[in-house]
Amino acid sequence: TKENSTNDFYIEWGDGTESELIVSANQEINHTYSQSGEYIVKIVGTTTGFELSSGKEKLKSVDKCDLSFSNIDNMFLNCINLEAIVDGIFDNSTTISTAISTFKGCAKLSVLPVGLFDQNINITSFKETFSDTDITTIPNGLFNRNNLVTSFESCFEDCISLANIPLGLFDENVSVTNFANCFSGCASLVSIPANLFINNSYCTNFSNIFSECL
Repeated sequence: TKENSTNDFYIEWGDGTESELIVSANQEINHTYSQSGEYIVKIVGTTTGFELSSGKEKLKSVDKCDLSFSNIDNMFLNCINLEAIVDGIFDNSTTISTAISTFKGCAKLSVLPVGLFDQNINITSFKETFSDTDITTIPNGLFNRNNLVTSFESCFEDCISLANIPLGLFDENVSVTNFANCFSGCASLVSIPANLFINNSYCTNFSNIFSECL
């Protein structure tokens, strides 16, 4: 659990066992399976924030989520085998203010849900949110509801399979001041939409935004 998080949940590990009730913040929770295989793990109760530490390479998908988080920074950082995110994963997390490195290093994540951040209107930073993932496309209107964002620094950095950027991706993000390295290392990009930054007149940092793009 994250520091300063509020918790009241237990975990069903998918092998017929479950954890004790977890109420403390900044608590590390571990489980060892007696047999190898794939397991469906369920968090039952409430938590405002957690991130995976040891064993994060074992996570393959998030199939359902109705939890309310206050902090999603680093939540799935370096979950290298995460392949799928459920629609609406953050719909109940209306108070989160940043999405820093949330999916960074998820090397097998290739598809993003439409409307992933539609309910998260208070986010101010998407720094490194999807860097080093395998996404091939960005959903239209992905950031349309995030009018308070000031930073997209390294948001899609080293997404080497990303081939296209949708028209008007940043049209509603009028407060952005930092696009540094946003698409740096996106070696598969074949084109850049016209007027991509037409509404971002407050931005003062575009450094290396398309560095190492072919």
